Amino acid sequence: MKILYCIRSLYNSGGMERVMINKANWFVAHGYQVIIVTTDQLDRPIFYPLDGRVKCVDLAVNYALNSRRPIWKKLWYFFYNRYLHKRRLRTLLQVECPDIIDSWIGNETTFLPRIKGDAALIAECHFCHYAFVERMRKGFYGWIDRQNMKLMKRALAHYDRYVVLTKKDREEWQMSNVAVIPNARTFEPDLLPDYAEKRVVAVGRLSAQKGYDTLIDIWNIVAAQCPDWMLEIYGGGPDRDRLEQQIAEHSLQKSVRIQQPTSDIKSVYTKSSVLVLTSRYEGLPMVLLEAQASGLPVVSFDCQCGPRDIIENRQSGFLVPQGDVVTFAKCLICLMDSQELREKFGKQARIASENYSEEKVMQQWVDLFEQVAKK
Repeated sequence: MKILYCIRSLYNSGGMERVMINKANWFVAHGYQVIIVTTDQLDRPIFYPLDGRVKCVDLAVNYALNSRRPIWKKLWYFFYNRYLHKRRLRTLLQVECPDIIDSWIGNETTFLPRIKGDAALIAECHFCHYAFVERMRKGFYGWIDRQNMKLMKRALAHYDRYVVLTKKDREEWQMSNVAVIPNARTFEPDLLPDYAEKRVVAVGRLSAQKGYDTLIDIWNIVAAQCPDWMLEIYGGGPDRDRLEQQIAEHSLQKSVRIQQPTSDIKSVYTKSSVLVLTSRYEGLPMVLLEAQASGLPVVSFDCQCGPRDIIENRQSGFLVPQGDVVTFAKCLICLMDSQELREKFGKQARIASENYSEEKVMQQWVDLFEQVAKK
């Protein structure tokens, strides 16, 4: 079976890119042919290790370059890029003749049903429905966002399956062809972390979605009671300078560090004893799955969607009402004050992570692909 994935790029260190690479590596290791098609790779190296048997094709559409153009050029270039994208992807599909086309909600999502040929069509979303609503702009651009959402839903109705990450999100989309398949954990370290380590870790892109501004406010409360602990934030992104300034304003330079993204995140988890997640919204956070597999207890906001599916509140970590800074700080201090509790929650987290083993999750994908390919 030949599977063709469509994603914008693979040079970032984000969770979507990690999931894509893991799936592709698993499928080629199990005898499948896999092609990954990007539009905006821009000659940058792929961040995560990719099996050499996976074929990568960049269509060089480069939608991202449009953001640098003056507003009067953006509209023309948007339609021109769409034209290039559709033409180049159609040509590639005629050459490759895949059995399955899997779109990760990119610009191709709305026109793929018209050019797919005989391939079965899958779309998968790694954000929640709430994220699409939350990110809608105001005024004229908001009207454009709403029209795009309508077009996307209309197109998704023609897909064989639309795959989301949680049952909650399936309810939000209100479509008959929606299926739920979670992300898989990416590894299972042989050793548990050293729970005596006085290090809290956060992992993810430095953007408004991840709520690191709120995390720094929380740490400002925590550091006053636990001055010998360190918070390390791993990620890159547009908010770095602003977050560094916020750290300096709170005089937290000695206890908060922003570290560059790393492809060896496993070693980061083993050198920490608590993970925190302060996102405003998610899909199904890879960092929570990885932390649980590593045996790390977690303190997380109960954002839409994902944390509630992964964390057993007061069993493997703490789920905190969205935006409640004071309660979050109290729960974090509770873990930081007790190595015994960190160890108890961490061991339970590792047991719970079995629900997201690669074997179980990838078998769901195999079953789905075989089902739609027979139609």
